[in-house]
Amino acid sequence: MTTSNVAVNLQSKRVLPALSGLTNREKDVLSGILDGLSNKEIAREHGITERTVKEYVGTLLHKFEAKDRISLLLRLGEFSHLKDAL
Repeated sequence: MTTSNVAVNLQSKRVLPALSGLTNREKDVLSGILDGLSNKEIAREHGITERTVKEYVGTLLHKFEAKDRISLLLRLGEFSHLKDAL
């Protein structure tokens, strides 16, 4: 197993359990983030306030141990196929 395969394997063990523990609304928000939507766009799409979206983004950042949206996307980057699982 190459070093990169080990890294991907270790990353998947952290990401997959976190995905299974997401609420439906967290999945909605994460899907919007993966689509490149702004908080306002995600809020409109799901009929919630932008402030609520910000709360969910914060929860997602915490669950995936990311400091910002870019870090979150990088953590999920190797798993772009996971969008279909949401």
